Amino acid sequence: MIGFELVKDQASKERNPALRDRIEALAFERDCSSRGGSEYDSPLSSLVLTKDQADFAVDTLESILNELRT
Repeated sequence: MIGFELVKDQASKERNPALRDRIEALAFERDCSSRGGSEYDSPLSSLVLTKDQADFAVDTLESILNELRT
């Protein structure tokens, strides 16, 4: 499992929930939900994934972060 924290400022470490929400919305739009399950699938289903699924998730996250950086 890998995680990272989104902060407004690296010095203060103040969390950035607005950025988190934007990334989550963009991931959902790109068919890459960042949530750990929903009413339609088991919460455990997100704990097991293929290499292709992991690659898609990482590539999507990278694309979103690059888009938001500009």
